[in-house]
Amino acid sequence: MTHQDAVLDLLKYVGIYGFAPTSSSEEVGGEDDADINMAVASVNFALQEFYRRGPKALKEGHLAAYLNAPTTITLTTVSESIAATGTTQAWMKGCSVLIDGDPGLNKIIEIVGSNVTLLAPYHGASGAHGALVYADAVKLPVNVSTVLDPVEIPGSHRLRPCAGRVDFELMGGNGSVCYLVDMGGYGSGAFYPMLNSNKQTGAPRVWLIEQDRVGGLYLGLNPMPTKASNILYDAYLKPEVVIRADLNETGGADPGVAFTSIPADTVESVLLPIARAHFFQHPSLKNNEMRPTIKEERMDAISTLQTGLGNKVVPVRVRYL
Repeated sequence: MTHQDAVLDLLKYVGIYGFAPTSSSEEVGGEDDADINMAVASVNFALQEFYRRGPKALKEGHLAAYLNAPTTITLTTVSESIAATGTTQAWMKGCSVLIDGDPGLNKIIEIVGSNVTLLAPYHGASGAHGALVYADAVKLPVNVSTVLDPVEIPGSHRLRPCAGRVDFELMGGNGSVCYLVDMGGYGSGAFYPMLNSNKQTGAPRVWLIEQDRVGGLYLGLNPMPTKASNILYDAYLKPEVVIRADLNETGGADPGVAFTSIPADTVESVLLPIARAHFFQHPSLKNNEMRPTIKEERMDAISTLQTGLGNKVVPVRVRYL
């Protein structure tokens, strides 16, 4: 069953059995735009319920990513500007970069074609410069809500999670130097550590979840890796989101967008009963005689979710001989 099949299953309760060609921007083959929006919202509500009430195995995944070795590129920069241009690779977004002529590390926060946006202004001279990019940030898939332990370099070691950026820098070994605070004059006082803001290179030891300007998540690593390797991590997953673009509202063939975040055999038996119950809040629905049946089907679906989607624990009675 596809996203379109699920939406049309709900729309039939308001007398809509398919999409037809039309030139109207407000109406598709006689269907009210609000009806379609309500049906899509109901399917998404059911997906959220599926994840909220469903088994742990459905919501957690074991994923992997590839950490590239430090890579040298050429960036054309403008002095005191965050704008640059150059030939980059997709994995470099979110990663630290050391640009010739700049005293400290910078970060690539956006890549659009050949245009690159840096986190901080470049302090060297304008022009083309060599730049060394470190794979210390991994762009997480859109269905990942957060990363869970363990995070590990296979065949090597596990990384430790950090509660915040201070821990991330301290535990990552950014290094520190000591400076004297002259408390009473004459060189007497106390020495205090001052954290070096530049990350170090080496085998990653700690990790932290970072977020970009548009809500994308990254797995930040410290120290910055000096060689290529894989990294494995567990993740808490999000359900997919059904959108109007998944439907062909012009009367043509179904785009065929299948459900990917839940088992295929649960779409009709579990997802749709929950979606129907939510859709039956629609003010246009007049068939009140069906509401008890819809409610009962929803309760059965919720029960199935909470008992493990068929992996039910069957009591075994001991027989004494």
